[in-house]
Amino acid sequence: MQQIRTRGQIPLVDIGTVALLRRGHLQLRGGIRELTAGEVVFDDGRSQRFDALVLATGFRSGLERLLAPGDSAAPAPGLHFCGFKVTPTGMFREIGIEAQRIARRVALEPCN
Repeated sequence: MQQIRTRGQIPLVDIGTVALLRRGHLQLRGGIRELTAGEVVFDDGRSQRFDALVLATGFRSGLERLLAPGDSAAPAPGLHFCGFKVTPTGMFREIGIEAQRIARRVALEPCN
């Protein structure tokens, strides 16, 4: 509440992402129009190839139907989800566990 009152900003948990954005090591992009086998086509018409995508979908992504119960892997090769499993030990803890599991899977996936 203090940050909202003094800065007019909603607090967030940041583990270095903002600094990486400011240094140009990460880029934010807008809406995605289409994902093809080789690239991402954005709403503004630009397209680009990526080694990996991280989509921050927000609180209501509508992607739940693609998830197997209790698993972070989706029915498409190379597609993983994190943060959908609600546990009594807390979402941040579970997200950290899932993210490590996904990172191990991604490291084992063949590069195209």
